[in-house]
Amino acid sequence: MDYSIRPLVIKQLKDVFGCKVYDEQIQQGLKTPCFIVDVKPVTRKRLANQNDKQVFIVLLHYYTEKTTDLYQKFEEIEMVFNSPSFRYLGDKYPINDLKVEYNANDLICTFTITRYVRWVEEEPTMQILERIGETSHGNE
Repeated sequence: MDYSIRPLVIKQLKDVFGCKVYDEQIQQGLKTPCFIVDVKPVTRKRLANQNDKQVFIVLLHYYTEKTTDLYQKFEEIEMVFNSPSFRYLGDKYPINDLKVEYNANDLICTFTITRYVRWVEEEPTMQILERIGETSHGNE
């Protein structure tokens, strides 16, 4: 399955929030504020006429810098996720089932992306053979 959704999520988070985005778990040295992104394929269904319907779930974990008004910061981020700037991913794929939850230390956002892809089979291409020393005139 094609995982090209992950770079679109990372780019959109960097463009909208302007903070560090990690796409794998960091053991030490996490620079806050930041997002950790995880994209997982949920389903892939073959449709008619060589089309696929692919559904991905995206999990965003936001870590904030130490602040006294933590819940206010989380509410601001939740408003951005519910704004038109997060209605589509990369101006192509609609964001569905958006859920934002936060507790004492972190914010977790989940949503699904559905995309339709047309698949093509790779066919062998013909190669042109050339004969060395022959010309198109024949007797020259």
